[in-house]
Amino acid sequence: MLKEEIKTLNIDLNTKSSNIVVQKAKDLTLEERLGGFGKAVHDLAKFQESHGPIKDAFDSENLLCVGTGVLTGQKVMTAKRGIFATFSPLETSLAGTPGIAYSTASGNFGSALKSTGFDDLLITGKLEVPSILVLNNNQLEIRETPELIGKTTSEKMQILKQYYPEASSAVIGPAGENLVRYASVAISTQDEEHMRFAGRMGMGAVMGSKNILGIVAQGDAPKLELENTKDLNLEIANGKGSSKYKLEGTWFANIKTQPKAGSGVFNNFSKAYDPRVEEIQKEKILEKGYKIKDKGCLGCGIKCGKYLEDSEGNVLGKKDYEPGALFGTNLGLYKEEEVMELISIADKQGLDSISAGTCLGYEMEITNNFGNFEFAKKTLEEIARGKHGLSQGLLRYAGNVPNAMQTKGVEFPAYLGNLDPAYGLVDEGGQHMVTDNHNAWKYVDPKTGEKATNSVKEWRENVLRGPQIMLYDILGLCKFAKATFDQTASLANQIYGLDLNAHDMKKIAIRTHMMAHNINKKQGFTEEDYIMPERCHESLPGMTIEHFNTKEFFNKVKAGVFEAYKNYKFD
Repeated sequence: MLKEEIKTLNIDLNTKSSNIVVQKAKDLTLEERLGGFGKAVHDLAKFQESHGPIKDAFDSENLLCVGTGVLTGQKVMTAKRGIFATFSPLETSLAGTPGIAYSTASGNFGSALKSTGFDDLLITGKLEVPSILVLNNNQLEIRETPELIGKTTSEKMQILKQYYPEASSAVIGPAGENLVRYASVAISTQDEEHMRFAGRMGMGAVMGSKNILGIVAQGDAPKLELENTKDLNLEIANGKGSSKYKLEGTWFANIKTQPKAGSGVFNNFSKAYDPRVEEIQKEKILEKGYKIKDKGCLGCGIKCGKYLEDSEGNVLGKKDYEPGALFGTNLGLYKEEEVMELISIADKQGLDSISAGTCLGYEMEITNNFGNFEFAKKTLEEIARGKHGLSQGLLRYAGNVPNAMQTKGVEFPAYLGNLDPAYGLVDEGGQHMVTDNHNAWKYVDPKTGEKATNSVKEWRENVLRGPQIMLYDILGLCKFAKATFDQTASLANQIYGLDLNAHDMKKIAIRTHMMAHNINKKQGFTEEDYIMPERCHESLPGMTIEHFNTKEFFNKVKAGVFEAYKNYKFD
């Protein structure tokens, strides 16, 4: 048995004190042992039980979990992810209470946190003045850093690199300081200008509410001795599962296939195709003199990051699908420099680009400003300063109107809810990041191999199966690795001397999701909270798939899902 203990650092910011809790792994549930959101959901459940329902995510006593999966920092390719989990300032019930949520990110911070010897941090309270938390092996220092106030994420990173050259960090930007409800946490990489982000669900805002400007970590805890990782790493780097991300990245892969399938996102989700999208395909971009550079996390062979350079060699930035679509086609913008400037503003200000882009889409529609870059830029900068109503998110700004693309306060990612009823049934926020529901045009029944007919029964099963993907957010493994459940079971068995199989790993993920669902029930969420914008129940111009997600259809799927939830038994 390689890992016998789980080591947690509890931090009380009110008293600037901390204590270390060491638990024997054999005394914990499988979810807690595997870590990540699996452990965080247990910690948040215990916190809720002792404190009662959390009424305000910005309450200083709200619990912020900062953790790692059991594979984070180990010799498995893409196993670098850290996790942030809390009661979200964004996800909100009709009763006004926050829901449980989490966000993960690659980069170097997760591995650095693991190297301190701690598996996770549990943080409560609020500091009197903005400061950073510094972890050096088993030691915690709280350092006042007024010089960081108001600095962008990249500026904070550069200053902290001067202070702690061997460490890695997680910082918030001005948006987090201004309590923008979808503020992100920027994660350091080997190149501080090109950060990764725990973007979804307002984790940066919760850090800001606690006056934490950043967390710095470094240590020398040994890695676990795992067998057969070389073959697994070669398969991850060169296998079919990750080939799309390796060759095209998320932006160029999706922008090529989705518009042709009539499933793109244009003009605030109001249509599924626009002919101008043909001019921003990879081949057209290269013809115009742009260059695409491959880049990835340290030690990762997938290199999913695709960085654009203009004809003069100026780096415009990293273009992923979500920011590229939501700051581009969703706003009626098709010039690379304009889209990349909006992405850069969001990154440096510490804004989740998904929520920010979807919020902008709504504002540009109601003000008739599609294609107006200057309007988009000005509004985005006002949001980051907390000077625009959209800094509070679409639900608080617009309510449940038909064209405000959010559910339970969480803005939609760049996929059509018209083709995915699951969007309205997610508990942990993030929609597609926490539940894997095959979209209608490519869903194949795993039992029969037949293409789906998009029946209520199929989608009920699809929604119930979807949280299996959460396993990667438990282990600390990037989803792009496409490691099989059998492979992850083999790794877990090595670490803990268990006898798990793929089915067991799926059950662990589903159990974690059901715990989150029950936490939200105790927070005051009811079936009435699980709805979708009216626009999702319409057929859009440009859609090539027969529309099926009517309001009646969605309600039938929801009824079937909730019936299964009521009968679920933890085992």
